[in-house]
Amino acid sequence: YFDYWGQGTLVTVTSGKI
Repeated sequence: YFDYWGQGTLVTVTSGKI
């Protein structure tokens, strides 16, 4: 999964999965 920033880490859960 990748977040809005495209990190694909724990940030994904925080930002919201796309």
